[in-house]
Amino acid sequence: MANLFDTEYTPIEGVHILSDSSYRKHVRKLPVLTCETCKKRNGEKGVEVKRCQGCWSVGFCSKECQRSLWPIHKENCRTLQSVLDLEELARHFYSEPFLLHYLRVALILKLGLLSPSYLPPADRFPSIIVHLHMHPTSQEHEMGIYSGKIDALGKEKIPGHLTVGISNEPEHAMMVRSFKEARKEADAHGRSTNPIVMVDFGYNRELINVGIEITPDAFDTARGNPPPHAVIPAPLPPLSFPLDVHAVLGLAGKYIKLDQDDKLKLCRDLRTIDKVFMYRKAQYLVHGKGPSFDAESTVKQESGDLGGMLEPRNPEEEKRQPKALQTLSRQFRHL
Repeated sequence: MANLFDTEYTPIEGVHILSDSSYRKHVRKLPVLTCETCKKRNGEKGVEVKRCQGCWSVGFCSKECQRSLWPIHKENCRTLQSVLDLEELARHFYSEPFLLHYLRVALILKLGLLSPSYLPPADRFPSIIVHLHMHPTSQEHEMGIYSGKIDALGKEKIPGHLTVGISNEPEHAMMVRSFKEARKEADAHGRSTNPIVMVDFGYNRELINVGIEITPDAFDTARGNPPPHAVIPAPLPPLSFPLDVHAVLGLAGKYIKLDQDDKLKLCRDLRTIDKVFMYRKAQYLVHGKGPSFDAESTVKQESGDLGGMLEPRNPEEEKRQPKALQTLSRQFRHL
């Protein structure tokens, strides 16, 4: 997504975000807006439908239409703030040289870029989604949320730090536009040999797209030769070779966890959305099923729509959980 919100953004070499002009071109190609209230179409009989400035996902033809729908729309009108939160979180992550370096290494491993047989089609590019999650700093809090002993909807403050997961992502229209712009910019600065991976950073239900060049030093590390500028701090164990993508991402999480003064701005108390995500994932992994839908336990909170409800706790099942939850604790960090 274009950097529409922060005029003081400092570009980072090898990291590309869609320019404002390209983003506007992309938006102009989106389907014609229809008033969410009266269903009038933009441009018909002089009607002008403007996007909601809170979420950008719907439009209204007048203040009257916007006001009349507000009691219903306000619960979902959180998208813009959610995108702002995601953009800030992602930027703090890839602005740190150590984390950016090992993210590049993880991308190499996940996409198999070291393989001699790797040869992407001329008209395609590699793409990945990087999941951002806030995880409890203490194991006690972690296990409490997994088991349901800590109420995911409660007000208890739980210190947390950023962790990352990774999975393949199909390309989409904005990603194609971003890639073309990123490739042109990298080539213009003499970095035509650097592959570019299109990364969708995801948090809650939002995504922002970033083009990340894979630099020679990242390839060196992936081959087993860590560069001097990305030396692993002494408290952390060295990586074993051959490298594993989960171990590399785990290293990033441990590096962030060491930052007790939060100089990286990647630590904060867990929000409801973070706790609910953990609890629901635990229900799925431990019991092999998703949460049930209970109309009386609908979740509403400031940072976004959780898209579902929590499953009521079952005391009998909780007695059988400890060993499974210990395994889950290890698995969850790899999501």
